[in-house]
Amino acid sequence: QTLLDQDTSTMVLTSAMIAFSELCPHRLELLHTSYRKICHLLTDMDEWGQVVILETYMRYCRRFFSEPQGRYWGSAEVIDRERRIKRLVSGIAEATVVAGHDKPEDTTSEEFSLLGDMAQQQQQQQ
Repeated sequence: QTLLDQDTSTMVLTSAMIAFSELCPHRLELLHTSYRKICHLLTDMDEWGQVVILETYMRYCRRFFSEPQGRYWGSAEVIDRERRIKRLVSGIAEATVVAGHDKPEDTTSEEFSLLGDMAQQQQQQQ
């Protein structure tokens, strides 16, 4: 385990991240185990440490997180809607559409018809 995993003091974590960004800024894979922990403690760290950590985590995210599908053709609302539809299709809404019930209250007519199409496609693939 690393120092970042063991210690909970924000002063120690801030100092360790600053040292990391100076000594081995390209070894971002070393941050995998402590990523969430540092994200949660980021608000408790001092301002200068936050700047260094955010810069380091920006590089980390660009390297290890996949690019959202709708990045170039839409906004955050489009991406959220796409994710919501996928969740609905894989969950309760699929059963509702297949059974022929009325649309769920929080689903628009356009989303409901899209759900029906996606459910039919899934049935045909099986």
